[in-house]
Amino acid sequence: MEPELRHSVIGAGPSASVPRKETSGVQGRRTLETEQEIIRRCLAGDMSAFRLLYETHKNVMYNVALRMLRNEQDAEDSVQEAFVQTFRSLARFRGESRLSTWIYKILMNTCLTRLRRAKPSAESLDGIENGGRNRLSAGNRDGTAKMILEQEIGNLPVGFRTVFVLHEVEGFSHDEIAKMLDITEGTSKSQLFKAKRVLQKRLRPFMEILEAY
Repeated sequence: MEPELRHSVIGAGPSASVPRKETSGVQGRRTLETEQEIIRRCLAGDMSAFRLLYETHKNVMYNVALRMLRNEQDAEDSVQEAFVQTFRSLARFRGESRLSTWIYKILMNTCLTRLRRAKPSAESLDGIENGGRNRLSAGNRDGTAKMILEQEIGNLPVGFRTVFVLHEVEGFSHDEIAKMLDITEGTSKSQLFKAKRVLQKRLRPFMEILEAY
């Protein structure tokens, strides 16, 4: 497990988070100018601009989708679908948020739609108490803490998982998350707090077992 992420979930309080890059005012203006130019070129039919947009965001979008959907093919399909919707809807972008925030909002809607259509997971949300120790004792002791963390993130309720992945893994601010998910910043912060609390409870027995080997 990455030290920063483990610290934010297990060893720190609810307000802890993964360090993220700060954007200065000058950098922010340059980003805005660059986004406006890309939008202008895309709307003018410049496919190289749309490819640039795709190449800029595809990897992070795939990582987010994979953590949300827990299926590689579904994640790939969701990213493709999100970019198709982006291309079709770009003329309606009003610049009320960063372009990247708008694109990720489309991706999150795509992922959440897939999750609503999917069958519920067969694994209980209380699996940590009932099955966590068995998974390790059945020959999986060589599994890393990172793998366990990824699994337990995937077992979070959808709302908790969404905010946790966007904030703690991908480094989006609560303001950006609120715009992506059409929720308030307060709701985003509350969901993150609850997600961390659940993960702390679920990961503690795993950490005790791992530290014993």
